[in-house]
Amino acid sequence: MPFFSAEVIDTIIDAIPEEDKATIKACSLVCRSWRPRSHFRLLTTISLMSYPENMTADAVRRRGEEFAKLAKDSDTLKTTLRRLVVPHFVSLEHFPFTNLTTLLLYTQRCWREALIVIKVANESPDPESQHLISFLRKNPHIRQLAIDAFQMDKKFLFNVFDAIGALKDEPSKLQWLSFDRCVFDLTLPDDAKPHNLKFYDLGLRLGDNRFFDRFVRAFRINNLHRISITDLEYQNENKVEAIATLINQHRKELRRLSLVGLHNLRPEAICMCPIPCIDSPL
Repeated sequence: MPFFSAEVIDTIIDAIPEEDKATIKACSLVCRSWRPRSHFRLLTTISLMSYPENMTADAVRRRGEEFAKLAKDSDTLKTTLRRLVVPHFVSLEHFPFTNLTTLLLYTQRCWREALIVIKVANESPDPESQHLISFLRKNPHIRQLAIDAFQMDKKFLFNVFDAIGALKDEPSKLQWLSFDRCVFDLTLPDDAKPHNLKFYDLGLRLGDNRFFDRFVRAFRINNLHRISITDLEYQNENKVEAIATLINQHRKELRRLSLVGLHNLRPEAICMCPIPCIDSPL
């Protein structure tokens, strides 16, 4: 068999279309030197979301623990995985990954009763919240982060933003942040000043969150260029007003605005200036 340098092998494998998994898999069987890049292309994403709706949360947690044990014994998984999609209540404590660029903690309708409650009592924070913070710190290259069905106090939010670099002098490189089914359990004085969150280029997706108006009062996001509002089942006055406030705060820097199903938001509530792309015109 002719010898190819690693650079040539990588170029050959990278030229294969993403959807042609069979050819990429065949490359992994050529010889040992062809495996690393082939595995990198094949194993960039793992999702643990494909479970029957009647499966209990405890059963899903056990599946997550089994996968964590498997990943610890696999150098290929540890070095190649870039995108991890897991149910929001699966503990991240034992996952060995350190090179992720995407972490999606999603929920399904049948699992929403498993809301993770973040409470700080006697200086002993909830362990699940600490596992998430530690996991974010171990994965400094994360560019996409979704958090579903968490109840978050101010300390927890500060730890999240610190872990992704939004509180540091150098802006965070996170590009996409999503909150859905979350509860922003923030107690703020009337004269509270918002804390600046620094990003280079951020897109924010918001689902059906509670007390989002408190989040808007507590934080000001620098370089928020894309906002997507979707799936709002409960559109009370405070929530809609908070969304209008968020858009108004960033209207001069917004490049894309998507409003889906937001029927209670009055057009006159937003001081619109030209935005390059509005997916759902008001």
